[in-house]
Amino acid sequence: MKYFKFSLLALLLSLFSTAFTVVDHPIVVADDTGEVRSADTLSFSRRHSEAVKSITIWRDTLRAERLWREIIAEDSLYAPALYALSGLRDVAPQEACEFSRRAYLADSSNKWYCRRYGQWLYSYRRYDEALVVYNRLMALDGDDPSTYYDIASIYRLKQMPYSAIAILDSADIRVGRNDYLARYRQQLLIDTRQYDRAIEEGQRLVLDSPSDADLYLDLARTYVAAGRDSLAAATYESAYRVDSADLGVIQELWEYYVDVDNVQRVFELEERIVLDDRVPIRTKVDRVKRYVDNDEIYRDNFFRVGRLLFLLTNQAPTNREVVSLYTKHLFYSGQAQAAAEYLYSHLGDSNVSPDDFMLAIELGMAMDDGDAMFNALGWALDIFPTHVPFISLAADTIHNLGDTKEAISILQRAMKDVESDEDRSTLWCTIGDMYIEIDKPKSAFKAYGKSLDYNSENTTTLNNYAYFLSLEGRSLDKALAMAQLAITLDSAHYTFLDTYAWILHLLGRNQEAKKYMLQALSMSRQQDATLLVHYADILWSLGEKFMAETYWKKAESLGYDAAELKAHIYELKSNSK
Repeated sequence: MKYFKFSLLALLLSLFSTAFTVVDHPIVVADDTGEVRSADTLSFSRRHSEAVKSITIWRDTLRAERLWREIIAEDSLYAPALYALSGLRDVAPQEACEFSRRAYLADSSNKWYCRRYGQWLYSYRRYDEALVVYNRLMALDGDDPSTYYDIASIYRLKQMPYSAIAILDSADIRVGRNDYLARYRQQLLIDTRQYDRAIEEGQRLVLDSPSDADLYLDLARTYVAAGRDSLAAATYESAYRVDSADLGVIQELWEYYVDVDNVQRVFELEERIVLDDRVPIRTKVDRVKRYVDNDEIYRDNFFRVGRLLFLLTNQAPTNREVVSLYTKHLFYSGQAQAAAEYLYSHLGDSNVSPDDFMLAIELGMAMDDGDAMFNALGWALDIFPTHVPFISLAADTIHNLGDTKEAISILQRAMKDVESDEDRSTLWCTIGDMYIEIDKPKSAFKAYGKSLDYNSENTTTLNNYAYFLSLEGRSLDKALAMAQLAITLDSAHYTFLDTYAWILHLLGRNQEAKKYMLQALSMSRQQDATLLVHYADILWSLGEKFMAETYWKKAESLGYDAAELKAHIYELKSNSK
């Protein structure tokens, strides 16, 4: 049961019943001087009627509330005004509950006052008190099905489901069968594992209203709870036949077939959802992505998922996620050329994004088609000339072709066009990395410094600058500070932890270095050979020579250059004699 605050319908039904009531006996009150006098009950009735009209005709809630408060200020027992105030939205809940209590005490024979007070007690979880009031209401008006429902709800919340069922059974005897109460009883019977009775209840409801799909769903859930899967499936299908256009029915059938692992039916229903124009495209894309993002489901149902993606391309041909998903699906299905053609046909869309071009570039790389990759990159730079990833990729491509000087020039020329200092910081970091690769550490360190001038919290720059300083064996305290800031800002990169641990090792702080290197190894799953060599060196410095030898061997098995490692170990052992 839900408690509903004041509504126009409730007001019309309840307030008009008391609007013109004149109390037929004098009410004794005291005025400001303390003199006892009789209250003007006729005046109260007129003002109460004015308040009712203010609400129902003029929608003036403030005037109505003012009139009612004036009445109870003069007569604190005037029940119609107390009752009206107890249902106003603008009255604080606790005060409204108190008004309702006073109205009930003033006239406990009024079923409206009784019901409202019982609802307030219910809303405050004062269930025992609420039951007393509802039992009083039952004596006043035992023909209202909602009273039985409310009492059953209270028993259910008090963890007394059998009492709740009993009160609903009594309703059948007193007011006759009510479908709303029957559905509630069906749920209570399931809760108490009285499945046969619950099924019987559900079957009767279906027979009474064979065109109501919700009743079939209720019965199907009952069969599921009872473990009668074949009957559950048949009943769910009956619900679908009754209303195959109801999205709620389709969704519940989909969930059921997911639970029972009926893959074919799951995808059939998914198609219905994708084809339904009432479902937002965003919802459809999210649903289909769940299949794509689950490697096992995607692999086992590759063609079914492809069918869903194809349907999406027809419904939302320019949706960027749909274009990306279908391109990748075509590529994974071995249709690389078709994937490229499909993607290229959408690169001219008005809402094309940098991600689309990056996908085209990656597709060209995956196909080992240099021309396609360069064409996509050139097109991307024409449309997004200040997009840093494209600029960096273009420079890196030229660098890999051997013209590092031109690559650096491209990055430097881009500085004035990019939109933010963060982008400039990224470009200078890339320049620094290129100088390192051509063995110009001084120029690299200068570039890293400029990168940090633009963004002092560029974690990649902080890490790279610190690491290459450590390889040079210079400014180790400065390197340590930068590496520490990098892992403070982002501890999710094991390479950052490796750099920090390695510098600690070079400073002779090997116990600390071991702790951080262990974290890095754990995050890398011990698959990075360089980290294994670093850890072995730290262990050697701590005197753990057997374990050091073990990790050196593991690094070699993962591809670390054997000759280089042998020379490194020889030098390390020679220096430790």
